[in-house]
Amino acid sequence: MNLEKLFEMQKVLDEKIYARFPGLKEEDWSWKITALLVELGECANEHRGFKKWSENQQPRTKIEHLCTVCDGSGDENWPSSVEMLLEGGSANPYLKCEDCDGTGKLGETNPILEEFVDCIHFFISIAIELKINPADFIVDDDYTQPTATQTFNRVFSTASSLDVLMDPETAASISLEDLQETLHEAFSCFIGLGEKFLGFTWDQVEAAYYAKNEINHVRQAEGY
Repeated sequence: MNLEKLFEMQKVLDEKIYARFPGLKEEDWSWKITALLVELGECANEHRGFKKWSENQQPRTKIEHLCTVCDGSGDENWPSSVEMLLEGGSANPYLKCEDCDGTGKLGETNPILEEFVDCIHFFISIAIELKINPADFIVDDDYTQPTATQTFNRVFSTASSLDVLMDPETAASISLEDLQETLHEAFSCFIGLGEKFLGFTWDQVEAAYYAKNEINHVRQAEGY
């Protein structure tokens, strides 16, 4: 994973957000910890492994998006043809939908991968706040646990401890290095989760990060 490139891309996005909401510069960045924990929860929700009360505990790795023009039929005349048939008329001849090239689909997405890279965005954004260099954020140790659920819990607990360590009552005895090491441990555990339990290749993760980063820039431009 090219962390140096990801850090640079994240810095550009963060600066765009700060420029749009200048008051954020005056606030502490604990909201990023909340955002990270929320995204971790959404990632775990797509994994579904903790849902022991459900018969469906398989990760959601693919959602097919049907064409909205032809209702997934591949026939651009399909919606109007149904209406004509219901009214007792005859259907229009088949006309290949131009929007989906007659496939009826506009593509597919990987929900758990999307949530995974959302977490990556916030991990790196917090790392920038803590003045961590990309070279020092490389994963060297394995903090994963025996199961995916236990590993999710380890990431949750380690990441959420950042807020405790930053509390004014404890901050005096906590160094910047302590915070850096805590975030690095959480990130290392999360990366191990993706590799060991979610089966992601890092080419996949990088490509998904680039794609979501571009979407995030568009959202800022459009007033998200």
